Amino acid sequence: MTGISSLLAVADAYGDVCSVPQSTVSKRALQDSARLAQLRSGSCDIGVKRLARTLQWFSDNWPLSRDADWPADVQRPAKSVVPSEASAA
Repeated sequence: MTGISSLLAVADAYGDVCSVPQSTVSKRALQDSARLAQLRSGSCDIGVKRLARTLQWFSDNWPLSRDADWPADVQRPAKSVVPSEASAA
């Protein structure tokens, strides 16, 4: 699975769990409501750093619902450490 395919699989799963359209997922994760559709159509590309940041965003913002399974064939980044959590440790 390519990086873009992995991102789209995660975005699709997130949209399904949150019951929101692709444009909303795209706006939340990429600050651009059309970007996921453009990636899906092949009309644009995404850089490695932005891809990593976006997958990190999904990992950090993944719903806690029991039905919110991360796609099995996509490696999930570890959640980011929030500064207040780090100082409390």
